[in-house]
Amino acid sequence: MNLKRTLRNAFPFLTIKYRTVRDKFSQNEAYYKSAYMEALSMVDQINSKPFDKKMVEDFERNTKNQTYSSARANIETNNSCNIDCAMCQTSSSTRVKGIMEDELLEHSIEELVKNGRTDIAVHTIGEPTANPKFKTVLKLFRKNGIVMGLSTNGLLIHKHIENIIEYRDVCPVVHFSVDGATKETYEKIRIRGNWDKLIENINLAYKTLRKNGVPLKFSLCMSKDNVHEIGDFIVRFRDYVENPSKDLYVGAINSLAPDNTYFNHVNIFPNHTYLNSPCWQVGTPTPHILIDGRVSACCRDYDGSIVIGDINKNSLKEILQGDKLKSLTEEHRSKNLKDRPLCESCFVVDDRVNDIFGSLLERTLKRNPRETSEFYQNIVNNFIKLFQKKPSREEVQHLFDAV
Repeated sequence: MNLKRTLRNAFPFLTIKYRTVRDKFSQNEAYYKSAYMEALSMVDQINSKPFDKKMVEDFERNTKNQTYSSARANIETNNSCNIDCAMCQTSSSTRVKGIMEDELLEHSIEELVKNGRTDIAVHTIGEPTANPKFKTVLKLFRKNGIVMGLSTNGLLIHKHIENIIEYRDVCPVVHFSVDGATKETYEKIRIRGNWDKLIENINLAYKTLRKNGVPLKFSLCMSKDNVHEIGDFIVRFRDYVENPSKDLYVGAINSLAPDNTYFNHVNIFPNHTYLNSPCWQVGTPTPHILIDGRVSACCRDYDGSIVIGDINKNSLKEILQGDKLKSLTEEHRSKNLKDRPLCESCFVVDDRVNDIFGSLLERTLKRNPRETSEFYQNIVNNFIKLFQKKPSREEVQHLFDAV
């Protein structure tokens, strides 16, 4: 265990203090000036270079210089979920539900570590806290010296509070995916979710985890179903986090489920939406190790059709240099996806739109941390209105300058 993790376990209160001091010094005027200029530069790029052209350029650059040095990876410790969100539709997955065996999990972690993957999330289709062996997962991550990325719907977190505290060196942050600020909206999107139980669990996590050095974060997947509640989302959850400008995240919905009916209905930015090909997850391979050890190139592999190898049979290095990934890469390069229905149905919002919105929201929350929900909602509404077309640099500049 390295020194940082040892200190986190021994002096948990220092974790919160350290983050506060770090953010205070890093989020200075120079930082915001740079972010401001970068946002305006991205506006110019949106107006001069369509996102599908940018995707091709990024893909070619990444595949040409590929060293497989990305730190990202995902392990599907379980592929079951206790709810069935409208945008995820996990119930539509045709893969057999189950839990990854302990030996396979440890082998998977070891392979990822050998491959330089240290940013490992325990999520693909399932809810990680629905795994009854979640403590074993934490234990194996600690054994291999790896920090876990934990994103959860929060409805089962009460079962794992003590485990997270015990393994806070492994799980240093808990990220709640909420997607609403009222019971009506939340339960419409998070099908089978229970708003009252969620708030109860968030309160429990705040009272128990925070004092033990485990901060909370919150995210909202922005769509027509909840965009009107972003101001309320900020005000409702800002007091649970240490730094709202960094710990509250809002991003546009993408087509996660194979069936795009819901996505097409609620997508706020259809004029900035593109077929996700060539896909960055293919150009810069991010391995997703499924519960049975097969390795997929995709985070939305609901049927196992984008599998590029098997960790039970080959090393991760061999898989990432293998013929199946090379073939998939060429299919995306040529946009010949007729044999890849999941790829043909995958659409994304121009990530520059998300980046500009994220920069605006961070700037707004840093400079106006205690404003009303109406104040924040007005800024969101103005942004949405601007980006129903391709906005000018001057229009976006005015929006940023107003905060």
